[in-house]
Amino acid sequence: MYIAGIDPGLSGGIAIAKLQVANKSFCFDNWTIKKLPITKHKNANGIINVKALHTLLDLNEPFKERIEVRVFIEHVVLRPGNKGNLTMATNYGRILAVLEMLGCIVYVVPPRTWQGAIEEICSDEVKWRNGEDPKKVAFRACQELFRGETDLFLPPGHKRTPSDGVIDALLIAR
Repeated sequence: MYIAGIDPGLSGGIAIAKLQVANKSFCFDNWTIKKLPITKHKNANGIINVKALHTLLDLNEPFKERIEVRVFIEHVVLRPGNKGNLTMATNYGRILAVLEMLGCIVYVVPPRTWQGAIEEICSDEVKWRNGEDPKKVAFRACQELFRGETDLFLPPGHKRTPSDGVIDALLIAR
């Protein structure tokens, strides 16, 4: 079985891994990490390119071979007065449509659920500090959980700047 995590935001990402289960314990391997294909065009700025997303997923082994894939996608929370609400809602619907076309089992995960799991699986050095930006905590959690594999969450060409969408996708999948 494969597990995928998706951060559907404008800087969102997808993390896919094979779930290995043995002796009542589990681990993930064969990670595939991608940023969401966002259109940069004056008439569709910030909208997910459905064809590119379908191609990106369909070329990946579990989707291509129609192996069971369980997808955990962050629930999109729309806030009153936020200019990007329409774009976020549109992208969320587009992602869900592609996942349904591919026959995936989809679980919607509230941000507090996966962010709260950091408290359970990480050491005290990683945990929330009063008023701290959740993106910084997520980055520290990835550094701890994926020691030696920083190339997973540092996108190509950005060896010092982590992709928050990819980091969130990794933690949602985990």
